[in-house]
Amino acid sequence: MSGVVTWTQIMELSKKDELDIWTLMRAISTAQGGVLDFLCNELYKFPEHEIETFIPQLCNRVLKDANAKSLTRFLMDRCGMMHLAVKMFSWFQAAVEDGSFNRTRATELWNECELAAINSKSKSAIHLNSFLKKNSSADDLSSIENTKTSDRIENKLSSLGSGSQTMRPSRLRHKDDINFRSSKTNLREMLQSESNSRENSLDKSRDELNSSSERDIANPVPGIAVDNGTVVVDLKDPTFLPHPSSKLEEEEFKETIEESKVQAPDIQPEMGNQPPSAIPSRLGVIQPLLPTKSASFGVQSKSPNFETEKFQIRQDSFRAEIQFITSLVAISTNLKKGGNRSKPELNNMLGNALIQLQNDFVGNVSESDLQSGALGVHIPIQRCDQPHRRIVRILPRECFCLSSRDRVPFMLFVETIEMDLINPNAKPKSSHGTPKNAHNSNKDKSIVTALDKVISETSHKTLVGEAGPPTHPTLDRPENPADLTAEEFVMIEKDAKGGVSSARALAYPELWADKVERIRKLSPYGNHPRWSVQSVIVKAGDDLRQEQLAVQLIQVIHSIFKEADLPLWIYSYNVVAVSSSTGFIETVPDAISLDSLKKRIPNVKSLEDYFISVFGEKTSIRFMEAQRNFVESLAAYSLVCYLLQIKDRHNGNILLDKNGHVIHIDYGFMLTSSPGSLNFETAPFKLTQEFIDLMGGEHKDMFHYFKLLFIRGFLELRNHCDRFILLIEGLLPGHKMGCFARREATVRELVERLHLELDENHVIEFVIHNLIKESMSNWRTESYDNYQYYWNGILA
Repeated sequence: MSGVVTWTQIMELSKKDELDIWTLMRAISTAQGGVLDFLCNELYKFPEHEIETFIPQLCNRVLKDANAKSLTRFLMDRCGMMHLAVKMFSWFQAAVEDGSFNRTRATELWNECELAAINSKSKSAIHLNSFLKKNSSADDLSSIENTKTSDRIENKLSSLGSGSQTMRPSRLRHKDDINFRSSKTNLREMLQSESNSRENSLDKSRDELNSSSERDIANPVPGIAVDNGTVVVDLKDPTFLPHPSSKLEEEEFKETIEESKVQAPDIQPEMGNQPPSAIPSRLGVIQPLLPTKSASFGVQSKSPNFETEKFQIRQDSFRAEIQFITSLVAISTNLKKGGNRSKPELNNMLGNALIQLQNDFVGNVSESDLQSGALGVHIPIQRCDQPHRRIVRILPRECFCLSSRDRVPFMLFVETIEMDLINPNAKPKSSHGTPKNAHNSNKDKSIVTALDKVISETSHKTLVGEAGPPTHPTLDRPENPADLTAEEFVMIEKDAKGGVSSARALAYPELWADKVERIRKLSPYGNHPRWSVQSVIVKAGDDLRQEQLAVQLIQVIHSIFKEADLPLWIYSYNVVAVSSSTGFIETVPDAISLDSLKKRIPNVKSLEDYFISVFGEKTSIRFMEAQRNFVESLAAYSLVCYLLQIKDRHNGNILLDKNGHVIHIDYGFMLTSSPGSLNFETAPFKLTQEFIDLMGGEHKDMFHYFKLLFIRGFLELRNHCDRFILLIEGLLPGHKMGCFARREATVRELVERLHLELDENHVIEFVIHNLIKESMSNWRTESYDNYQYYWNGILA
């Protein structure tokens, strides 16, 4: 459903269980009071992976609206899933750091998120459907507007007792001036007394949850008391150990280690002249809580109380994960502080730091550890509907620093064991690190079938030449395209006969599958049925929240194309900001930037030459398959670049995967921002003569196919314009992202680009003449490529 939705429609859809997530999120974006309570209750019906799409927008809403208490409760309930807890914790932490929102409010949510993740006291929502069906009708709500809606529904909710008040006991909020980091309390005593205090706390919580009386004031949680309106914190309570952002001096670190009698790691990183405790940073805070034999690393607690044991495992797991993430991104920060060093020196420093990280957070994971179901630590890059991937080995010899002018990001490789937290006894899928499918389109479609479908759904059939496109056999979709990042990371694959062409071997030194197999043979975990290899880029010094928004929007575009069953190909990789200046970028194996491709194979003068050298003559099946892959991906990313106004499209930011797909990366300039704020790249999207030649020329069938795909995709995006508006407006308030430079104009200009005022025939004419023809060999596109070549050495 799109457009404005009335409350009558919402109630009817709710009664029929037909309320979709997009309709619900649009209503929540403006709802207040009792209406918001009702809508948040509806959110409990949706699985976590659907909620995850909107986590940034939901977090933004509660940051700017302290009265959205029911939405805050919902988010805290969802912290019961570790994946979502880490992402929400990171988002709130970024808000605390950059000061975009009220810092007190941001700190409250940050602390509350941590408590919710540790306590995990999720209760099912109080479902109101049966009550409303008995006591009201759609007509009762159809004429309600604005505040009247809030008042009337709130009255109905209040008649339920605690229905509109709490779905879980709310948390007392911390004051900014409380110093949780100054205590020199003996941590060993804290650990010894923890079981008893937790058992009492859990018994008390159960009594409170069973009580039918309403609570207007939050029940005390362990470690907090209220004295004449002042929050008093018991610093002996482990719940209030320092946050990841706290810093411990070297002396305090050593003293804490000595008090808790935990042996410090033997191997220390070699990070310039910094003290051993500086890398990874802030490890001293968590080490006393996480000795080598801690519950979080697979050894079950000896506490006889199951609830206390479960609480301890969650507490250790969450804090270990946050400290692991903090320490990992700190390596990138400290590598930059090492000064102007050579690449080998940086890689050596990186390896030493990762060895210490392995000792501190991963250790030697045994089979019994894995069977215990302990979460260990993981990289929070996958979605919550994907298996939890516990890290069992960090691979320092495979990791390396990437080229960057101002920062030192690095490529991280780890071995993981997949853990199905929902169905732990389910039969594992043997993947050994096989990447995910980029597009779930039908594999048996020939080029003729695809063209017939597109033409039949487009009014201008005359766009296709009389001869029709060349017939293609069944196309085998690649199991995964790849990416390296603009920093020249590549891996590769052999051809169907097992050989490697000289051009391909130069472009892709090692296949991802070959790399995984090589690592598997050397790994003590390689025979585990759920073993795999994972790689990410760890980056510090950049606010990746804009990149995360871009990826979020592109994933929505991808889903729209799939819903319409269009053969428009997009690779959706993930980006996660873990603070205001750090984060992770998912890598996509088996791809290389166009710039690096031309540098590695100097005798190849064009993409057409490269395709012929790798895939065979133009009339061969393999060439036509690769050509089709190129067209379908180029059309998709051309729509992405036009709609989101993605700039800085030089050949260092455009990748080519092993199967001929185009992949765009690096979304630092989009919507209302551009390099130097000059807006020089005014072409709707990048369509160079080199691209056109690879499609056979502007009068050939493949170029007609490109135009048809672009038109069909454009029409589908128009039908779902409201989705983009919802996501962008959900992040506009408070944030200082460069893409929001012109604030409200951001949404208005996006809508204008879709020309919703035009009928379909006029839209097609607009697309052909104003978008595609305007982009073809545009002089500004060529000039920008020339500028990048002369100033940065990036080949056009």
